[in-house]
Order: sequence, then structure tokens, then C-alpha cells
Amino acid sequence: MQKRLKTTNLPAKVFAEQKLRRASYRSRRAVGTPTEASGLQTAPRGFGLVEVVLGSGIVTAALFGILTVASQSLRVSDRALREVQATFLLEEGAEAIRSMRDRGWENIAGLSTTTAHFLSFSTSTPARFATTSENSYIDGMFLRSFTVASVRRDGSDRIAASGALDPGTRKFTVEVAWQERGATTTKSLEFYLSDI
Repeated sequence: MQKRLKTTNLPAKVFAEQKLRRASYRSRRAVGTPTEASGLQTAPRGFGLVEVVLGSGIVTAALFGILTVASQSLRVSDRALREVQATFLLEEGAEAIRSMRDRGWENIAGLSTTTAHFLSFSTSTPARFATTSENSYIDGMFLRSFTVASVRRDGSDRIAASGALDPGTRKFTVEVAWQERGATTTKSLEFYLSDI
């Protein structure tokens, strides 16, 4: 048996208009334009000015934060490096004074207790430290000096602020100073040496 095609009783003109409307509806939905039948609207394509400005602001703020953290970490690491260098220079100063004492007590016993003293390194044979009246920068940044103080002992032979003068002991204070952010930073180390 043969199937029959369903025919409509609509005039040919009306039938053609409906067919055209259906084709137009399908093409508009495929492109993403709003349709009258569904009432749906799709987002426009591309970025608007608000999105671009907002995105640029977020990226700028993130980069600014990263650069601030990097700058602060460099400043902190630079300060830590100077602190470590100053500590090494203090220790070196103390060892230099000990080596002068080891060569003879008279090398340090005659040093003035009222002025600051400075160290210089002599490369002549044998190489050693000596005192000098001129202060010079170490590594172009640090100034190192030391002072000598007399030591007094009480009746129990303990170091005290008052008592009998001990000619065989001296108190040394080594200082290292450097400029940092417009201010002078100073570290010091105090110790006692005796005539052995």
C-alpha cells in the first residue's frame, strides 16, 4: 500500500510564509540572536570596556603587590647581609686584639684608655694586625674601632666598678658602624683580656 502525503488546505501563499518564518527562526537561534518565540537572549560576543578596565586593574594590583613583596625581601636580605658582615668584623677585631696580646702584653697594656683605637693589617712578614690612629672604611662601608678600659677588682678578686686597679687585665669594646637608610647602625662586642 502506498502512503499518501498529507496536504493542507492552506493557500500556497500562507504555506510559503510559514515555511519562511520557520527557516528564519532556526537561523536566528543558530547565530545567537534573541528570538521572539522563545524570549531567550544570549550574551553579546567580545569584551566590553568595563571588563577590560576591571581586568587591567586586577592585573595591575597583582603586579604591584608582587613588586612590593620583592622589594621588601631584597631590603631585608640586604640588611641581614650587613648584620652578618658586621658580626664577622667584630669577631675579627676581637681576634686581632687577642693576637696582639699573644705577641706580648706590652702591645696592649700601653694603649690609652681615653681615645678610640683602630686596627690595620700589615702584610709584611709576618703578617699581623697592629693599632693605628687612622680609621679607614672596610669594604667601603664599615668603620671599626676599639676602646680600652682599666679593670678594677673588689676584695673577693671579682671584677667590679670600684676597688683596686688590676694592671694585668683590660676591658675591650670593639665597635663596627655603617650607614643604613640615612642612619648610622652600630654593633659592639665587649670582652676582657688578661696578661698570660
